[in-house]
Amino acid sequence: MAKANTKTSPAIPLTIALTLSLLAGAMPVALAQQSGEQTTRSYEYEPSWAAEFGGIYHFTQPSKDALMGFNQPSEVREVLVDVGDHVKKGDILVRARDGDIQAAYRLQQRRAVNRFEIRAAENRVQLAQIEFDNQQAARDQGGGNVVEYERTKASLENAKIELDTAKERFIEQGIVLERQEAELERYAVTAQFDGTVAAIEVTPGQAMQDSEPVLRLVSIDPLQVRVPTPTSTVLGTGVERGDKAWVAVSVAGQPKLFEATVTEVSPVADFGSDKVWVKVEMANPDRLLSGLPAWVRFTEPTEAFMRILAEHDERAPGNDGEHEGEPALAADAG
Repeated sequence: MAKANTKTSPAIPLTIALTLSLLAGAMPVALAQQSGEQTTRSYEYEPSWAAEFGGIYHFTQPSKDALMGFNQPSEVREVLVDVGDHVKKGDILVRARDGDIQAAYRLQQRRAVNRFEIRAAENRVQLAQIEFDNQQAARDQGGGNVVEYERTKASLENAKIELDTAKERFIEQGIVLERQEAELERYAVTAQFDGTVAAIEVTPGQAMQDSEPVLRLVSIDPLQVRVPTPTSTVLGTGVERGDKAWVAVSVAGQPKLFEATVTEVSPVADFGSDKVWVKVEMANPDRLLSGLPAWVRFTEPTEAFMRILAEHDERAPGNDGEHEGEPALAADAG
């Protein structure tokens, strides 16, 4: 039987060594290219004017943001809004299948305004009053029957009790109607504030579990920015609720300046970062998108930045550049 040749060819180690050498040489190049790409992206992300503006970097957020849903298992009947629709507080956005509760509600509406029982009880009181008055007149003249007198007196008292009972039942029907209204609200997703529909997660016929998101409603007027502010700035500058703030928002790389108001200063500083969360709000009548890069400062912008802002405004589309003067603030939350 022939013995297998286990001697390794000299060419194999040489090939492995060359391969490792090429990989080792390629890695620094790849890392350098990756680092260069990251550096380029970072410069593109932070506009050149941001350094002159200074401030604390963060991003714009809706002043109100709610994920809404049913508070019980439901089947979606109809979606009454589209993404981007502006809605008012109290508007119904999505309905669940509610035919049975709607019928019960309409029935209770009729009962809550039905005064027939009260009117019948009032008639019985009037009749009992007449019979009692007749017996009282006869008794005053020395006649009449004691038993009849007591009977008509008791009948009058009973009729008055029945009238009070009818009135109480009428009030109770109104309370039942309020309960039916509250029950009916569980079959609808209703806007709790003025806002804009940001997302819809359902379609008609879809079965939903309780608390499962149906849609997202946001309010972007006003906008807000919640920034982690150095504790030294909060204490040194004396940042308080109601103070002015200035927010520069990057809109496709172009600066848009807002005058804002401090609405919240956290009473707790983070020990690890030595920061305090400060929230500022600014009016947003042009409905600028939330989620854009923003820089916040608590002192007025420098003259150099205002000149940069004016230059950007002059180059803006639709601006003929013939007018002069300082650029106006984009919005005034004061």
